[in-house]
Amino acid sequence: MRTGKEESVKPKRETDKEGRKSTVGEYIAVFVIGAALYPLIETAFRGHSHFSMVPVGGLCLCFIYKISCDRALPVLVRPLLSAVAVTAVELMAGLLLNVTLGMGVWDYSGQSFNVMGQICPLFSLAWLGLCFAALPFCLMFQRVFRDAKERT
Repeated sequence: MRTGKEESVKPKRETDKEGRKSTVGEYIAVFVIGAALYPLIETAFRGHSHFSMVPVGGLCLCFIYKISCDRALPVLVRPLLSAVAVTAVELMAGLLLNVTLGMGVWDYSGQSFNVMGQICPLFSLAWLGLCFAALPFCLMFQRVFRDAKERT
């Protein structure tokens, strides 16, 4: 039974260790960067990409950014969790694009220990290396946003 005295519950915004709130604009910028980088990385590695990798790349970088900037996590754990997140996004995207829609964007069924031809340890390991490389850039980008917010 409601008494009328309850406080309205406002959704909390995510804050970092210093109490800085992440902004929607921050994640939009991260998404756009990931949407551009992922197809470029894939093209450099495979020689081509697919338009569906644009949103996948944006989502992946948002996860990498969120995890990399979480200072409560040990530094060496952040890239590992980021690689797991990217692998999970790739599995979900592969199940949707390749299995459900039959688009045939990629097929890892020839790789050892693959899961339904959508993910495999080799590419998860490659993502781990990229996530280690991304860590300092994510922290730098976070500082840029923090400094920009402090100036306004």
